[in-house]
Amino acid sequence: DRREMALFAVGLWHNVFAVRVVR
Repeated sequence: DRREMALFAVGLWHNVFAVRVVR
């Protein structure tokens, strides 16, 4: 589903952003 893909992308982006901020 497109909505599920969008949610997955947002979650992944959030994870990457958090890692970048922490480091």
